[in-house]
Amino acid sequence: AAALYLGKEYKPDFCIETLLSGEPGPIAYVSAEYLDKKPKDAEADVTAWREFFDWLGVRRSPAVELKNIDWHCSKELRLLLGADSAATRQQTLECMSRHWQNYSSKLSYQLGTKRHDTTFAQELRATEAPLIGRKGTAPLSSTYYQTQELKAILGEAPPYVDAFLDASMRDACRITHRLNAPALIKRLKQLKQENGGTVRQVQIIYRELEKLWDTDEALIKDAFEDYGLVQMKGAVRGWFSPSQVSWRSNGKFLDALYPPIPGPFRDFQGFFIDKLGVPRELPLAKRVQA
Repeated sequence: AAALYLGKEYKPDFCIETLLSGEPGPIAYVSAEYLDKKPKDAEADVTAWREFFDWLGVRRSPAVELKNIDWHCSKELRLLLGADSAATRQQTLECMSRHWQNYSSKLSYQLGTKRHDTTFAQELRATEAPLIGRKGTAPLSSTYYQTQELKAILGEAPPYVDAFLDASMRDACRITHRLNAPALIKRLKQLKQENGGTVRQVQIIYRELEKLWDTDEALIKDAFEDYGLVQMKGAVRGWFSPSQVSWRSNGKFLDALYPPIPGPFRDFQGFFIDKLGVPRELPLAKRVQA
């Protein structure tokens, strides 16, 4: 029974047979022969058999398979997660969320002294997520879960996953659903990658990071330096690390090498100078180097 799925005749809440209609390859479904050919109450007959097969252990969500010590998506799960239809991917993710206890222990495995992500976990996080109000897609691990808190700070622009998912599944898939320093840094990195982000959007994120400085100083400082998260929209445009910019203008030649913080960010002095270490005056060593 554990290797079977209910066929469409049993009207399961997640019908793999319907969603994979026409897909090649054998997937085992419970035969419809058990159903009464002329029932007095067809719905009651279907419900009774469905509950019976649930009790026997027939699968209610897509399977994962163990190969050696690594877990992989079953063929049917891989087809569902890779479906062209966003609705199919949405239904699959929501089904997995309802039955997350079947998957939560299959995200990593021990090899020697180290734990490794399973192939299943990697494939799940790489799934092209259905998105709210957007035609494009994004890997599940790059998405956000639309909460009032996140929406208030990040607006409607981030890729919000269009599915109702359990909090533990969101964590496992690395879907951002809490407003914290990693979430804000993730969004800045996306804006940089997209070469986007209005001044206002970036200002709001900087202000929130400033509030979190006392608890996440090292994380924020390292992220700005390593990933260049200072947005410049003046004569020199782009994204820079704090060590690549200056607070004040130093003339055309030096500004081309160490662009000054643009006007819209002038009231962020405490964040840029006191916290991120942007020099108020360009150091002599940098002038000599230039």
